[in-house]
Amino acid sequence: MARLMTSTAALVVAAGMTLSVAPVTLAQQAALGAMAPAAEDAAELLPLKNIILYRSGVGYFERRGTIAGEHRIALSFETEQINDILKSLVLLDLDGGSIDAVSYASKEPLNRRLAGFGIDISNVSSVVDLMRQLRGQGVDLTTREGQVHGTVLGIEERTSVVTGGDTPITLREPYLVVTTQRGVEAVAISAINSFQIADDALAEELDRALGALAEAKADRTKTVEMSLRGEGGKQRRIVAAYVHEMPVWKTSYRLVLPDEQGGAPTLQGWAIVENTTDSDWNNVRLGLASGRPVGFTMDLYEPVYVGRPDVPVPVDRGVGPLVFESAQAQKMLGRAAAAPATESRLSAADMVAGQRALTMNSNQGWNEVDLNDPNQNFNIGGAAPASAATGAEVGEQFMYTVDAPVTIERQRSAMLPILVAPVEGKRVSIFNPREMSKHPMRGVAFTNTSGLHLLPGPLAVYDGNTYAGDAQIPHTSRNQDRLLAYALDLDMFMYQEVKYDQTTMRFTIADGLVRKQVKHVRSTEYKWNNYDDSRDRTLIIEHPRTAGWELVKPEKPRATTENLWRFETKAEGGKTGVTFDVDEQQVLFESIAMVSVDLPELLAAAANGKVSQAVIDAVRKAQGMQSEVRTIERQLQVVQKERDGIFDDQRRIRDNMGRVDRNSNLFQTYMTKLAAQETRLEEIEQEVTRLVAARDAAQGRLNEFLNGLDVE
Repeated sequence: MARLMTSTAALVVAAGMTLSVAPVTLAQQAALGAMAPAAEDAAELLPLKNIILYRSGVGYFERRGTIAGEHRIALSFETEQINDILKSLVLLDLDGGSIDAVSYASKEPLNRRLAGFGIDISNVSSVVDLMRQLRGQGVDLTTREGQVHGTVLGIEERTSVVTGGDTPITLREPYLVVTTQRGVEAVAISAINSFQIADDALAEELDRALGALAEAKADRTKTVEMSLRGEGGKQRRIVAAYVHEMPVWKTSYRLVLPDEQGGAPTLQGWAIVENTTDSDWNNVRLGLASGRPVGFTMDLYEPVYVGRPDVPVPVDRGVGPLVFESAQAQKMLGRAAAAPATESRLSAADMVAGQRALTMNSNQGWNEVDLNDPNQNFNIGGAAPASAATGAEVGEQFMYTVDAPVTIERQRSAMLPILVAPVEGKRVSIFNPREMSKHPMRGVAFTNTSGLHLLPGPLAVYDGNTYAGDAQIPHTSRNQDRLLAYALDLDMFMYQEVKYDQTTMRFTIADGLVRKQVKHVRSTEYKWNNYDDSRDRTLIIEHPRTAGWELVKPEKPRATTENLWRFETKAEGGKTGVTFDVDEQQVLFESIAMVSVDLPELLAAAANGKVSQAVIDAVRKAQGMQSEVRTIERQLQVVQKERDGIFDDQRRIRDNMGRVDRNSNLFQTYMTKLAAQETRLEEIEQEVTRLVAARDAAQGRLNEFLNGLDVE
């Protein structure tokens, strides 16, 4: 019968008729309420037992409890946390009970909710926006000139020019256009003091829309209800766990230096934890994780609506009247006029057929299912893909677990001791010439022998019973060395002097070039005065480490970083003028053309054993061959200069010949001289050809000698 009523109701709605349903009576409501138990507070049935806070800004919360029978348990969360709950909630019944749906109040998008009112104020931010929404509605306006009663026609902008200053100002002002008994009037928006909507129902819709907007902003908490069912009075263990955003827990440290010689420093660590939730943490087991698991947010709370394509209604082509004419042209005209309608009909039919084909194809492979049949089963697991991976530990994570149960009231914070242990360490003075000009820093060189990982945080240093200064400790693994500075050492004065020197080491020949090996030496002298005659210092000098330079003295530093060498030495109390030297060297090679080498310099280096005789002989031979080339080039330049002079003289003679009589003696003299010059030019051309060939041959012999020449 229920199935029949459901089917009938579906048919009535599908046919477009209104279906009237009798209202539920108070007795029926009471019966339904008796069937479903009232929601109970989780603080009683599932108290908070375990909390793990992560450095990634989230917290893991675990609730445990024992129940019997059927219960609905309510958990309250801030609205901003609901997405995290929907993404991470785990609900387990460990003793065979069943878990029904987890229910919560739906969240309709605010814009969609506001669009459902008679006036959509989702995009209203001014009177102009509101008046556009009231187009066609009656309004009562109160203006500076009096009352205006009319119907809103629209909004228009008018431009006016204001003069009186140096530059005219153009103003654009909106006007409300209304129809009144007097006709169409335009009222400046700035002249309207107040207005009322004539339609009381529409005015009430506006009030409701504003109320919905205020409600959305004031809705701070949401309730999630979990329904659990079990047999009779059997006690069952229930676990509910979830993850949501939490403040990052922080660390701070204290380091106490001993008064007596040989004593070990004591390191104390504190965790700063904030309970920003609305629930008290009573006797919970608290874990503090240093790892940063992957985390993200996703809006699962707000409903998502997917747009659907708009398909036109299939319509058959209408049948038009037939007009019988005797002319053949009229028949052809009628046929041509019908063609577009036929094409339109075919296009619509094609669209409908395509939609039908899409529907049929999208249903292939599905079995027919009666959704009203309660005995129908769905095998979701059978359709799920098989697992493609096995669980494994990824990355490293260190966990601090507070031994004693922790109690922190809601909206309260606490400092929890997580570390108290002696560590290996000693007082030092640290000098870095790039960071300090005169005084080194007081500091501590210690090894993390506490057995725990140390997370970054501030560190307060106490020297005996006195506060000494602050430092900052980076991430420090077990047994890792750290150097911390906390104050200026005013009893120590440091000075630095840097000297540079270079020495030629050797000359060789490689690939026809002379390679000059030069050693550059940089010597840095650190000098200090220790005016504290009561205590020696362990001085650590941080010397800049430059790429390409190697350490010569001392042979080995105390420690090496990417940019520094650290040297450790003793600064005795009361002594001044003590020095510490750091020598570095860099060997560079200069390549010089053999014909450009300074031979006297080479001979002087040979006297010191830095150049072999074979190198000197090769340089001499190359320079001799180069000298031959240069001699020929000089001869060639002399001949070419003579040729250029003849050319200039011939231009002068030809210019003069154009001004004298051809039968004169001077003209004949010019002709004789030109003939002699032409004979000399022929001789010069032959000489140039010979010299160019000789020069190229000499240069070729030099190149052949230098090509691939290697001499040690």
